Amino acid sequence: MPAAQLYKRFDASKPRRDAFLTPYFQLVHLANLSGITRTALRDATRFAREHTRTFGVPGQSSPCDNPLVQHVIGLLASLAYSTQSIVAALAASLDAIASAHALGTADTDAYICLDIQAFQAQQIVIEQTLEATTLLFEVEVEVGGGASATSETRRFDRYWRNACVLASHTHNPANLREAAIGAFYLNGDGHDERFSTPTPSPSRDA
Repeated sequence: MPAAQLYKRFDASKPRRDAFLTPYFQLVHLANLSGITRTALRDATRFAREHTRTFGVPGQSSPCDNPLVQHVIGLLASLAYSTQSIVAALAASLDAIASAHALGTADTDAYICLDIQAFQAQQIVIEQTLEATTLLFEVEVEVGGGASATSETRRFDRYWRNACVLASHTHNPANLREAAIGAFYLNGDGHDERFSTPTPSPSRDA
């Protein structure tokens, strides 16, 4: 494989600078979260359409005509749109930096700005995906089948659990990234994120 197509290696005890590895990994996580949000919307919509009764409404009635169900589906759709748009914008920025990197025109400031954009996207996409996967249960309640959300047949609870795993990943600390974003806007500082401690050089006398 040509060397130009390999990601730049880095010293894990130092901040990742002049490389787009951190935003790339972040984009993978966020794309997964966005996919969870879109799937929650798909399953919530399908669930509402399949039922002919609505909680609190006697007799047969379509949940699709219930304003409460429409409200929840509308919010789910908006969250799905938001997460997808944020991920698409980050992917476009990553492509632009990758192209500049290949041409040798990307500078340190450009890499730092990409890192900050990825961290900002992380804050919003995580929050909105967790909200969407919780709203999925609201659809179940309004339709009148709340308990079925956790059934082995539907397993809608797995979306929330999977989102939590991605959101709380040990090497993906959203709260620390908030501080990095603040330091950038307040002081113009690049993030100082490191993944190991410096390894002391071996003594020549050893």
